Amino acid sequence: MKKHLIFTKLFDTGGSNSSLRSLVKVLGAENVLLIVEDSNEISFVDDIDPSGRLQTKVFKNLHGYAHLEYRLISNVKEFLKILWSLIMVIFLCTRWRTSTITVSSVEPEKFLYFFWLPFLRVNYTLHTVPERKYTAFTSSTCNFRLGNQKKLIVVSHFMKNTIIKAWDIKKQREQSIMVIYNCIDKFPVIKTTYYNKERNRTVVSVGRLDNNKNPDTWLKVAQTITAKHQNISFIWIGNGDGQNTYTNRSKNQEDIKFIGFQAYPENWLKEAFIYYQPSKMESHGIAVVEAMSWGLPCIVSNRGGLSESVTNQYNGFLVEPLDVDSHIIAIEELLQDNGKATEMGDNSKKRFNELYTYPIFKEKIQALYGIN
Repeated sequence: MKKHLIFTKLFDTGGSNSSLRSLVKVLGAENVLLIVEDSNEISFVDDIDPSGRLQTKVFKNLHGYAHLEYRLISNVKEFLKILWSLIMVIFLCTRWRTSTITVSSVEPEKFLYFFWLPFLRVNYTLHTVPERKYTAFTSSTCNFRLGNQKKLIVVSHFMKNTIIKAWDIKKQREQSIMVIYNCIDKFPVIKTTYYNKERNRTVVSVGRLDNNKNPDTWLKVAQTITAKHQNISFIWIGNGDGQNTYTNRSKNQEDIKFIGFQAYPENWLKEAFIYYQPSKMESHGIAVVEAMSWGLPCIVSNRGGLSESVTNQYNGFLVEPLDVDSHIIAIEELLQDNGKATEMGDNSKKRFNELYTYPIFKEKIQALYGIN
């Protein structure tokens, strides 16, 4: 049976999982073979397709990166590893009778050399902002191979502009870099009564507890606001290396909670007052998009792709990541003005419907893959 081969890495949650889940839904789980490198990732397959129709294969020995350094001996070894990997991929394509390879990567440049596969369509989706290119081979690969059969897909215009600059991609190849926003394939039912001054008001954040998500600033803001205002609470959904640290730092503050990974964050989003994400960098920010789908005003950092979802003073506020005072002012403004909070929440829902619904994503993926 002909399959779409997707090379990826799976996690317990996150934007790359969400994007992959939507992609599999468009292509049809029965038409996809998911290829991972670690058997531990198999436990996350149900998050991608709970129907059980999705086939998964563990394939460990492909070379990850083509980081040619222009030293003769090391380059020969590198070239042979790349050549062997390409032959193995061609063998897989022959076995599964496919002409399309998809890479869904959170690691910039991993498997980018797949663009050198002959006679095959390669769609390479990158979910992480690259800080630089490793060698000139990266630029050469993109500038020689991007075209009708080889596409680079990114999740925000910010990422596209960053990649063009970091990887020195030529003007004539830019049209082969496509922006396809992540989507939410669920359709929330928005509560009919929005903000009620009499009930507890909750500020919700979703994401892994790591430095990039900026939990230090988040905690400072939460501590300041809960000390000044009653009936306001802060909840961080997500695990990570900092889980124990931040739980201990807030253990005596009942209005501040780090509740770890939750399979259904919408249970909190649908009752939230504000969505707050002070990340230092985001390629796009799927959690913000989900918050918008629930009609929440969003206070986010003016970094990366976040400003493509949140327009300042329209559906929320853009703040500088480390400017604690500006975060506090923005949250307090919404706490004190229910009308403004409601208007911004309505605008979030409108913007979500304009950019991030599953039908919009589906149309773009079908065009990319040539599906009628």
